Amino acid sequence: MSYVIRFVFMMVLATSGVFATAIDIPIIKGTVDDDDRRINLILNVDKNFDITTLSVAVADSVNGESVDQYDIEKMFAGFVLYSEGSRDIVTLQSDQFSPHQGGEVTLSYLYNGITGTIRSVVIDVYRDGDEWKVSQAGAKFGSIHLVKNKKPFIGVIGIKNIEFQ
Repeated sequence: MSYVIRFVFMMVLATSGVFATAIDIPIIKGTVDDDDRRINLILNVDKNFDITTLSVAVADSVNGESVDQYDIEKMFAGFVLYSEGSRDIVTLQSDQFSPHQGGEVTLSYLYNGITGTIRSVVIDVYRDGDEWKVSQAGAKFGSIHLVKNKKPFIGVIGIKNIEFQ
């Protein structure tokens, strides 16, 4: 009888997620000028704190919340962090990214949609023990704010700059 109780107990633990090894670590929180949109970049790590996948969660009052998940290999090709309609506004890409160590990531943004001008900044996603951190030009940050590039009589044409906070 005690074997049955142990078996049932182990099944309850296994199905309750106690043995789950995936951990979600929100690494960057983002906001947008004149918009209630919230963008979160989440690192999905295993029990060794190595990155297995990346998630982008976007929420606003009109569309609700959506979450897109990307394999770590997608970092080399790049993926969209923020889009507007069919336009990619902010993307992330890296040529040298390791699931164990992190690496330099290029954060590109559409500065001027009329001329197609793209600007970029390099951020560093790195591991400090079992913690993942981000920095830009040596300064640690945890959130970004996208400042819209507005022109008189036209409106928003892109992202003027990214504030790291």
